[in-house]
Order: sequence, then structure tokens, then C-alpha cells
Amino acid sequence: MRPRIGLLLLYLELYDQVLPELRDRLSCFSKKIADGFKKKGIFVITSEICRLKEEFGSAIRNFEAEDVDAIVTLHLAYSPSLECAHILAKTDKPLIVLDTTPDYSFNIEAGPDDIMANHGIHGVQDLCNMLTRLNKDFFIEAGHWKDDEALDRAAARIRGALAAKNFKNSKIGSIGGYFKGMGDFSIDSESLSKTFGLQTIYFDPKQIKDIDSSIDASIIEKESEELKNKYKSKLNNEESLPNSVKSGLIIRKWVKDNNLNGFSFNFSKTDRKMGFKTLPFMEAGLSMARGIGYAGEGDVLTACLVGALSRVFSKTTFTEMFCPDWEGGSIFMSHMGEANPDLLAEPLMVEKEIPFIDTEDPVLIAGRFKPGPAILANLAPLGGDKYRFLVCEGKMLEVDNRKLKDTIRGWFKPNKRVPDFLKDYSQYGGTHHLAMVYGDLSREMSTLGRIMGWEVINI
Repeated sequence: MRPRIGLLLLYLELYDQVLPELRDRLSCFSKKIADGFKKKGIFVITSEICRLKEEFGSAIRNFEAEDVDAIVTLHLAYSPSLECAHILAKTDKPLIVLDTTPDYSFNIEAGPDDIMANHGIHGVQDLCNMLTRLNKDFFIEAGHWKDDEALDRAAARIRGALAAKNFKNSKIGSIGGYFKGMGDFSIDSESLSKTFGLQTIYFDPKQIKDIDSSIDASIIEKESEELKNKYKSKLNNEESLPNSVKSGLIIRKWVKDNNLNGFSFNFSKTDRKMGFKTLPFMEAGLSMARGIGYAGEGDVLTACLVGALSRVFSKTTFTEMFCPDWEGGSIFMSHMGEANPDLLAEPLMVEKEIPFIDTEDPVLIAGRFKPGPAILANLAPLGGDKYRFLVCEGKMLEVDNRKLKDTIRGWFKPNKRVPDFLKDYSQYGGTHHLAMVYGDLSREMSTLGRIMGWEVINI
């Protein structure tokens, strides 16, 4: 999903009266900024140069009508804050102040024209003071647009804003409700709706017969062949893959028909009695690769988080911390059968025996998580409709264990000692379900949490 911003150009009416030629020079600068964002994958809607209240009001209304994910301000010169501060304070769009100038160097060679082109920073200071006084939250990124990576940092804020927008008003499917006795992520649907606008859609087993009859055998056969061509397999039962594909197609159609952003199933209830021939582990993984959120055991909250992130950051998956390697300083990450297969090295389709569930053995895509920098993100309920967002930076290691070759597996090394990390994680109330996102995305995560009004803790 491509982020969309409104680029708001701030200017002073006086300069049009006394220095009309300055506008052309600074218009070229604004185009460079817009092009810079576009190169970073961001769709840009640029305002006219705004000087007066009515011009700012028109620009903001247009951005809201276009449903941009954030508004980025760019001071082309000094601009009096009272022309725009109250208007910006009223919009519900996240606000990012870009504090930059056309020229990288301003030294003993600078002349009067250079002053006029590069003095917007005190307009930024005027505006930020007023926004603070008006209790309007904003992000600010300062530095030269070309050499100081200021645009990279602003782009990170924009992507975080899009993730927050994705989270709000999501529709998440629940199959089988919560796993009995798991309390850490169990939040009633009314509370989720009240707090986030999150709508929970419960699966009706009576739908299976109608959905099942709409799935032609040729579709199952075609997808089974595509999967065998894409992934290596180690399957003993020739019926296991078609059975798993069919369960997945039932879920996929239900997700599409209800316009869901994610789903979760309680494996203890997703059985023959409900109408499933086998557990849809494989579809959970494939869905995450398509940007659909997922979490296990009926965890609607984490499924929403995974979905919000995966539609911005494709390298996202649901996971759990399973076992600590105290000696090696890492944590074994896994789950029963669900992972984004795009994040797995040497993915392998295997059958998983689950004797305690009344279904045929499901097929899942196993593999080891690829190495690289990664973040574990957890949304921890605190009670009273308050939440804490835990951002855990580290890396997935280039290690493997062939004894576990038929499982989803990987070792996460946090940026602190494992004993301290695990202590802090639980001290802050982290739940046992997480999203894992590859990349150095701490700024994006903190932006998401701040916009959502969560307490953000970096562990």
C-alpha cells in the first residue's frame, strides 16, 4: 500500500508584493522535495503556495477530501503562524513538519538572495510554538533534504502514519473465538470497537456448506499445482494438500466476502464439527504474504496489528517467543504452523500431525526465518481501554537446526541481554503474541504508537 501525503507549502504574502521573483526559485525547491518523496514510494499531493488563512483552509480541506495519510509542511520562507496554526490544529490528519532549506551550505560566501531562500527555519519555530500551545501533536524532522537523510526520516514517519490509519476501523474475522483460558490478549469486541473502531466479524459455521459448494474442484487442483511448483514439498498423503487448499479457499472467500483486513482462528474449535476438514495453517501464512493480518488462538487484537503493519511493510509475520537460548543470547521464535512464507529461507510444504484436533493432518509451509534486522512489536492491553506498544529491536540470526527442519523456526537476538530483555518485556506487560517486521523501523513503529495514543516502550 502506497502512502499518500499532502505537501503544504507555507509562504509570506509580503514577498509576493516586494520580491515577486523569489516565488519561482522556491517553487523549484518545492518540486525537488515532492520528487524526493515520490522516489521513496510516496504519493504526493502538493498544495498551491499558501500565505493567508483562506488559502491554508482550502488546502487542508482538499487534503482531507483526498484522505491523505499525513500532512507534511514545508516552509519556503518565513510564514506567520497565525495564518495556519489554528487550521492545522483542527485537522485529524497526522502532521509532519519538515525543517529544511534549499541550500546545504550557508557560509561566508552567502549573499542577500541566499538569505531570502534559506530562512524558513524561523517560520518553523513560530509554527511549532503555536502548535504546542494549541495542544496539536506533530512530528518534526530537520536536516538538509539531500544529504542529511531528512526525507528518509520524514518518509518513515509517513509510513508509520499509514500503519496507524490501517489499524483504525479495521474489520477482523474470528473463527472459533478465543482459546479457552488465554487471557493476555482477550478483549471483548465491544471494547475494541469503542477504542479503535475495530469491527469483529464472527465466522458462522452454517456458511461453510454454501462456500464449499461454490469452490470448483478445478480451482483446488490448479492451486495445488501452483503451490507444488513454487515450494518444495515432503508430503506422504496425496490428499493432504488438496484438503488444506480447500480449507484455505473457504477462509479466503469468507475474508473477501466480508472485506476483512485480517482474521484469527482458534485451532481447538476449527475442526470437523465446525465443518473444516483440516486446519487452515497454510492459508494463514499465504494471507500474511498478501497483506492480510493474522494471529493464532482467536487473537483479534494482534491480527489487527499484523494486518496494519503488513499492508505497509510486506516483510511482516505473526510469531511467538518460544524458548530462550540463555547461552547463545537469543530467543527461539516459532508457532504451530503459521508464518509469512516470503520470510522463510528454504520454505518446505510438510504435513503436521495434530492428534488432539479432530481433523485430517494439515499442510503448512515450514522453514527458517531469514537473517536480518527485525523488530518484534507487541500491543499489550493495560485495562481501562489503555494500551502499551512494545517495540523490541534486534536481528534474526543466520542459524538453523536440522532436527527442527519440518517446523517454523528462527532465533531472534535482542539488542540487550536475554535475561534483561525477557524481564523488561514481561515487566511492561507484553503478551505472548507478536508481530515481527524485518528492517530498521523503530521510527515507523514509534510514529504508529504515538498517533494511536499508546504508551510506546522501546525494549
